[in-house]
Amino acid sequence: MRNQFFYKKIYIQNATKKFIFNFDKAILRKIVLLLIDCLIFFQALFLSSVVIADKSFFIDNFKYFYLHLFIVIPIYALSGQYKNLSRYASVEDFYKIIYRNFFIFIIYILFDRFLPFEVNSNYFFILFLFTCIFSGIIRFSLRDFIFRYINKKNIKPKKVIIYGADKESAKLASIIRKENSYEILAFIDDSSDLVGLKIYGKPIYSSKDLDYFSGKINQVLISDSNIKRSSKLKIINKLKKLGVPLLELPSVDKFVSGKTSIDLLKPISIEELLGRDPVKPIKKLTGPGVKDVEVLVTGAGGSIGKGLCKQLIALKPKKLILIEISEYSLYLSHQELLALNSGVEIIPVLQDCRNEKALTKLFRENNIKTIFHAAAYKHVPLVEANALAGLSNNVLSTKVICSLATRFQIRNFIFVSTDKAVRPTNVMGASKRLAELIVFAFAEKEKNAIQKNKNSTIFSMVRFGNVLGSSGSVIPLFLKQIKEGGPITVTHEKVIRYFMTIDEACILLIQSISLSQGGDLFLLDMGEPVLISHLAKQMILLSGMSIKDKDNINGDIEITITGLRPGEKLYEELLIDGEALKTDHPLIFKTNEKNKVLPSFFEKLKILENHFEEESEDKALSILRELVPEWNKSKK
Repeated sequence: MRNQFFYKKIYIQNATKKFIFNFDKAILRKIVLLLIDCLIFFQALFLSSVVIADKSFFIDNFKYFYLHLFIVIPIYALSGQYKNLSRYASVEDFYKIIYRNFFIFIIYILFDRFLPFEVNSNYFFILFLFTCIFSGIIRFSLRDFIFRYINKKNIKPKKVIIYGADKESAKLASIIRKENSYEILAFIDDSSDLVGLKIYGKPIYSSKDLDYFSGKINQVLISDSNIKRSSKLKIINKLKKLGVPLLELPSVDKFVSGKTSIDLLKPISIEELLGRDPVKPIKKLTGPGVKDVEVLVTGAGGSIGKGLCKQLIALKPKKLILIEISEYSLYLSHQELLALNSGVEIIPVLQDCRNEKALTKLFRENNIKTIFHAAAYKHVPLVEANALAGLSNNVLSTKVICSLATRFQIRNFIFVSTDKAVRPTNVMGASKRLAELIVFAFAEKEKNAIQKNKNSTIFSMVRFGNVLGSSGSVIPLFLKQIKEGGPITVTHEKVIRYFMTIDEACILLIQSISLSQGGDLFLLDMGEPVLISHLAKQMILLSGMSIKDKDNINGDIEITITGLRPGEKLYEELLIDGEALKTDHPLIFKTNEKNKVLPSFFEKLKILENHFEEESEDKALSILRELVPEWNKSKK
């Protein structure tokens, strides 16, 4: 009997707990808000009777409280007052409360005509005012209580300052204030009209006062999305001395559209360190050769290939064919393109560009009009260690695609080259230079047909500098090394490189179609070259860490000089000879280089192919020295 009673008691306790914890929180929240509104009206009713000096009115006419329950609460509920979360209460919500109460005030005035007793005419208006005031105070107090004492009780917010004090900064600050992770200490702005004023109670300081925040903040947020990159670099250099991470805020549009949250604050992009504004496309040069035609991209799974495909999709080609030798890379690229929901037909082709038989079938089945040839092995040390594989891939794929382009009368062929092809000192650079000569040789063959307006292929080449963020580039390596605590490895303290972004590289490729007349080689004005060791230092400081060296032995990240790798240059060039000539795009140039192709060029190229089949690396490199004599000179 005792056991039966004990188990029955346990069952009741468990059932009670289950009811309490499984009770719909949304319903519970609405009940709490409803009770708060009843309390607000009760208090407003009492104070209104006090203001009109008629305390007996409150006692004699308590029936108003029941009137409130049966009329006001349903109106509140039906008009959505209990759907808004108190933690996100805003000024707009307060205005809605006023509108609702004013509507109820009108109803009370109408009811007054039918009440069996006289009421002071000012009473309902005073009741309306008190109800609005108390509703606003309670809801905003509840919001602040939730954020300051409930949501933040286990979170230590990061102390931040915001660079910028414009409208966008204020909007973003209003969003940050609702987050648990950040506490704004101040705004920084160099406008004399703003310094000394406040936004949301936080002062606006000049950048001259930055030293005051040294050691007091955890991060700096930069919200000026409209400032030029050249100006932003100066701002970054000012803020770096604080020794904390610098983060960029997403644009207000992204917050409004719900595409991101404050948790997606991103570090200052490396592009900002280039000290120049990004190259923008010219509308009239964008679209011809792409829109409503079949486009093929080789190497579509690589960094350039994938970025190019994304920009091509936006231009609405009739069909986009992706050729890639790596299954995983092709899968990733294909999935990302499908996710764009562009409506463009996308055909993924897992194939080696040296397989002429398979590609012939592909060309025959598709009415291709434009080819972007980006497929290549590009990592200098790997190609240097695997010379035959790198040379075979980069040279043969170019010859096969050029041959098919001529055979099937493809309208446009654009070849992706590299600044390492200029006076090459390594096998990769020499292979790309030989690929340039192949394209030039085919262009020369097609010139007569172009002049006679016959169907022919317009061959052109684009020579890139280092592409930021591409696979194997120095930037991802530095980021990884910083994340792991260092050291950062730099091959030589005087190594300099030209840099461009993936978007800029793709713009150059697409717009070169409109600029090319056949056999052209295009370059991008990439500004001044960047000292790699300086770039490494900038990245360490932007991450909020300090450089460890002989002057600061307690620093965070050390920079180690490892020595130049085989075939690596101290600096890269963009021109072999000749000069850069202007085009219709102010930052895109073409060269008038004298590309000398030997009369026996294609014969020697055939011999090179035979050496590939024989797996004879020495003989292949010997022919390469004949075809690219400037590489031969660099090796001596």
